[in-house]
Amino acid sequence: MRALFALAPKLRVLWAHAGMSEPPEVIGRMLAAHKNLWVGLSFRAEDIAPDGRIDPAWRALFLRRADRFVYGTDTYITERWGSYGELVEAHRVWLRQLPRKVAEKIAYRNAVKLFGAGKGTGLPK
Repeated sequence: MRALFALAPKLRVLWAHAGMSEPPEVIGRMLAAHKNLWVGLSFRAEDIAPDGRIDPAWRALFLRRADRFVYGTDTYITERWGSYGELVEAHRVWLRQLPRKVAEKIAYRNAVKLFGAGKGTGLPK
């Protein structure tokens, strides 16, 4: 991410998988440094809520930067479609532990704001 922003500081980026293994502290610093950075949360449910309880550092980051996160799932192989419901539920577990307005932003409002509704998405305006 740093290399991308060094080359193009005004670039708009959705950072897939929150960097795959980056801790909340690093993600928070990146968000503070780059106003055009949003963070996708696919593949991170286990890190966000180990044993079903939201990690305090993730919670604090979500509360501080609620407008910059986008929920998602990743079904990069056919077999993952068979467990899609479980993938979604793993994220719903920690989303339910946030204030409703924050959870709604992360769950869908930020994506609508970032990508727009009805602009080729099949969603009604």
